Amino acid sequence: MCLHTKKQFTNRDKGFTLIELLVVVATIAILAALLLPALAGGRLKSQIIMDINNKKQLQLAWTMYASDNSGTLVLNTDQSVTINGTPSWIPPLNLMTWTTSTYNTNVMLLKTNALAPYCSGQYEIYTSPGDTYFSPIQRAAHFDQLFNHRARSVVMDAAVGGDGRNHPADSGQMGYKPPHSLASLNPFFFATRMSQLMHPGESWVFLDEDPDSIDDGIFYLDPRAASGSGTLIEAPASYLGGTCGISFADGHVEAHR
Repeated sequence: MCLHTKKQFTNRDKGFTLIELLVVVATIAILAALLLPALAGGRLKSQIIMDINNKKQLQLAWTMYASDNSGTLVLNTDQSVTINGTPSWIPPLNLMTWTTSTYNTNVMLLKTNALAPYCSGQYEIYTSPGDTYFSPIQRAAHFDQLFNHRARSVVMDAAVGGDGRNHPADSGQMGYKPPHSLASLNPFFFATRMSQLMHPGESWVFLDEDPDSIDDGIFYLDPRAASGSGTLIEAPASYLGGTCGISFADGHVEAHR
């Protein structure tokens, strides 16, 4: 009788009942629901920090270029064209599209641009960790399997950096960018020298452009639309939790919503 009772207890101790299993599964689900938002928030925060660090390095390179060139800002031309042998801040072939052109992922081009000598070959700083977008035809061509992102997501303020084609009347102090298109923007002042930035802490230089908007390295914003009555010609990115990293001429970087 005693042996039979012992055997019964041994069999019961070998496994869990269905109710016990359901309790364990429910507990794990609750813990996962509590932890996943925290993990996602931590990942987003690290991406924002990385994006800010990238902008700081680019901003430092931009400042060093001006310092080495007697205060002249690096060229920032429409379509990133080279003017009289002087390259723009990114090479002309580094245009972002949704096509299968290999220029979309050719990061080596970012080692030949005007700022390259000041970036120590760090092509990663030209993109944001939040920009992982590819078009359907790019995915069909396995771009997403070969690369984490397109080569660049960063652009420069059109009002910063000359285009090499200053209007004769402005004595090199201001110009029209570009004279052949976007006529509604003319006249359009842009700083060609560091000394023209009267409020460097308020003059933005680099930001991430929306994946559907980005093409060349220049970002146009109609200054007359500041009142909110106009429309954006191009759009800033917002994939870092609705924020976008923006650098300023005085060297500081902010994440703006």
